[in-house]
Amino acid sequence: MLRAVEFASRYRRPSRLDLAALAAAEQQGCPLITGDKNLRAAAESERIAVYGTLWLMERLVITQIISVAQARVAYARMRDLGRRLPWDEAESRLRSLSR
Repeated sequence: MLRAVEFASRYRRPSRLDLAALAAAEQQGCPLITGDKNLRAAAESERIAVYGTLWLMERLVITQIISVAQARVAYARMRDLGRRLPWDEAESRLRSLSR
């Protein structure tokens, strides 16, 4: 938690909870998965690997945890709920995974 407090003094935009996740990723030496641009910027500044929703969905399909059809349904739900993603890029990635 001390590291999260330290991060809070450097990064004003991510929430305290987001910064705790950043500190945990750093401590565990694992990547951070987020869709928050401010948290992504902080992770990149700290040289912590960071990935987003498109990467995660792609990995779920590649590892056959979900199908392309299931990914499309999930993306449709995200869109319906107002999630802001690069939708053209998401569809492009799904098309390439369908081949």
